[in-house]
Amino acid sequence: MDTYLLIPAVLLLAGLIPISAYRKKTNVPGSVILLGAAAWFFSVALKSAFAYFFNTPINIFLVSIYIPLYYVYVGLLTGVFEIFVPLLIILKYKRRFEAVNHQIGFGIGFGSFEAIAVGITTLVSFLAVRYFPAQIPPQLLESLSQSLAGTTSEFLVRALTGGVERLSATAVHVFCAFMLFMFVYHKRKIYLLVPVLLKTFTDGLALYFSAASFSSLYYEVFYFALGLVCIMIMLKVMKSNNLKLNYEQEAAENRAQSKKFYLSKLKAAGFIFALVGWFLLFAVLFESRFETQFSEIEKFVDSNVFQWGLKIFVLSLLVVLVKWQKRIDETIQRHKWLRVMKNVIVSVGAIGWIIGLGSLVFK
Repeated sequence: MDTYLLIPAVLLLAGLIPISAYRKKTNVPGSVILLGAAAWFFSVALKSAFAYFFNTPINIFLVSIYIPLYYVYVGLLTGVFEIFVPLLIILKYKRRFEAVNHQIGFGIGFGSFEAIAVGITTLVSFLAVRYFPAQIPPQLLESLSQSLAGTTSEFLVRALTGGVERLSATAVHVFCAFMLFMFVYHKRKIYLLVPVLLKTFTDGLALYFSAASFSSLYYEVFYFALGLVCIMIMLKVMKSNNLKLNYEQEAAENRAQSKKFYLSKLKAAGFIFALVGWFLLFAVLFESRFETQFSEIEKFVDSNVFQWGLKIFVLSLLVVLVKWQKRIDETIQRHKWLRVMKNVIVSVGAIGWIIGLGSLVFK
């Protein structure tokens, strides 16, 4: 059963990789991605609330008239809520999405967060069946257990097809979000009508595939082809409107900020390591002279109080060094004695590490 974890792992990667790759390429702020994620969350929440109160009577009515109307209704729920809720968010934060990079980033946040949510739900289902089966209603437990049954090769196939389907769905979400931005900035109704019809069609057809017991492979292939078509149409619309992603400048800024970010973390970690080096130097130089006292210190070091206190101290020091590093650096640059002290701490700490590790090797 553990090989089932391939499925949630791939789904989570299908959500995280587009976000990571796109942010690295374009340096889009995380807030833009989070706004897309928020749009997905509120769309699904409102859609679920509406379905909870109205689905049963509406479904009974539509099925009694003509079954395909039921598929259209379910698709229309997605077409309405997953388009107009993001549209309201876009209108509210319109000034934040003037760059095409941010518009695409919003769509990636919308689609990728859905993939992450599906991955987490799949993982929680596995953990619930594995560790808390008694807490699950029998009928639901049987259904979940059946979904967890299979061979390693079957889980591998399900993971790969599920990952492709999620990436394809993200492409559809990106396309629909981009169409909404085109509607907002160009005021053409076709840009609003297309995503509404597209999401109505895709979700309605997905329900039909499920009700007709089609193999999931049909749905995966359909979504994959649809995702490619959406990307091609979006690129064509971008070209016709002279819109393009600004890779080079954004990527250069991203590299500069990443370098600065990691350098600050490295300097903070180096300072903490230097302090540890002082402790190693002290231990090597004075252990032979104060053997009795050191044995007592070792007992204290092994205690939970010291270990948790040390963890809290190191974490707090790291937070302070990182959060206020700019202010600390400016203060050090203004005072020569602070620069000398810092250099002494780092140099002696490095010597302490060399002597401490050397004593362990040649002991």
